[in-house]
Amino acid sequence: MKKIIYIWLVKFFSKIYQTKSPDKIVYVMSFSGNYQFIHKLARTTQKYNTELVVLYLKNCEPEALRLKQEGIEIHRFSNNLKFLVDILPIIMKARLLICDNYFAFLSGIKFNHQLTHIVQIWHANGAIKSFGWDEPKTFLRSKSDQKRFQKVYNQFDEFIVGSRKMGEVFEKSYHVSASKISVIGYPRTDELFNYQEQQ
Repeated sequence: MKKIIYIWLVKFFSKIYQTKSPDKIVYVMSFSGNYQFIHKLARTTQKYNTELVVLYLKNCEPEALRLKQEGIEIHRFSNNLKFLVDILPIIMKARLLICDNYFAFLSGIKFNHQLTHIVQIWHANGAIKSFGWDEPKTFLRSKSDQKRFQKVYNQFDEFIVGSRKMGEVFEKSYHVSASKISVIGYPRTDELFNYQEQQ
């Protein structure tokens, strides 16, 4: 019941915070390890006078503080009233929203997908464990839970994955179209083939 009420509040407040001209790039972080990518992203956004904001969970604080030292705006969040008042307005100002995971609050937000592009970047090199609709426990959850899960999956306009095979896993696990899948390889291995990086 608490989840239902909270998601309803997210929906209510997100309508209040809607803007016709979102202008931020917002990165929602639940896993550490993408410091270099975020750092480069910040440099790129500066060239175009666009603001990058990083929202992070408590377990990512050490990396978030490193980003803050680089002059990047950061905000810690959790599912509470502070999220509704302080964090949700930032999310609603995003023209590009990058998420490294499934975030339940997405199910309650009414985005204008013509103005805000939502991307999920996978937080692993593959899919060792089942997730989404491939996770057997999903079918043991209530119908309202299942509906909420799919609402989150449907919010993503694009999924960044490492391989076509991984893309097929997402299509099946999230019940999403192949047109939403972007295959880019695994950038973290590039330095193994970059002579300058090895020096």
